[in-house]
Amino acid sequence: MADAADDREPIQAGAEGVPSSATGPQTARRRLMLGAAAVLPSVFTLSSGAQTAVASNTRCWGRDVRIDFRHSSDAPLLSTTHDEWLRKEVYYGVHDGQPAYCALEEQALCIEPTHPGKAAIGSVWIVDGERVTVGPQTSITQISSRPQGYALVYVDREGTIATLDRGTMKDMQPVMPVTQNCWTSILGGRVSPLG
Repeated sequence: MADAADDREPIQAGAEGVPSSATGPQTARRRLMLGAAAVLPSVFTLSSGAQTAVASNTRCWGRDVRIDFRHSSDAPLLSTTHDEWLRKEVYYGVHDGQPAYCALEEQALCIEPTHPGKAAIGSVWIVDGERVTVGPQTSITQISSRPQGYALVYVDREGTIATLDRGTMKDMQPVMPVTQNCWTSILGGRVSPLG
């Protein structure tokens, strides 16, 4: 019986013993490595979703800082239609010939339950950007039958505060109105304090 070691060819020393067909796989491997290296820089330059949200939030927060929203036609305090600004549906009426809207978070507390056309004593209304509290000497007339107006909502940079009455925040934290798109950027995936 023949030995298996006798059937083998002897190992040759040096490169001359390597068949020339081996250069094909080396070239293909080299091309693959070069192609992978060309793709790598683009993977590292992609922005994360968090970075994009922060940039968007900063951009929209600073967008309209110089506008005086109390007297701006771009963002009226009270509107009867939806627009690009973040708004809440509110009761509205008239105080001394000026439009007024209720600034309470719970709009049902704005009117007397037994007299729907009458403002509730102690309710807070905004008239020309100023707070007016309904009392014996102060009244709001011509009140809408239900919340039909849309008042600007003022929010802080983090979206943790949302109020209809900017005056309550004067000494605490800066708040300003924002567009619907900015509000979405500010909130991210969190739940809105507006419900």
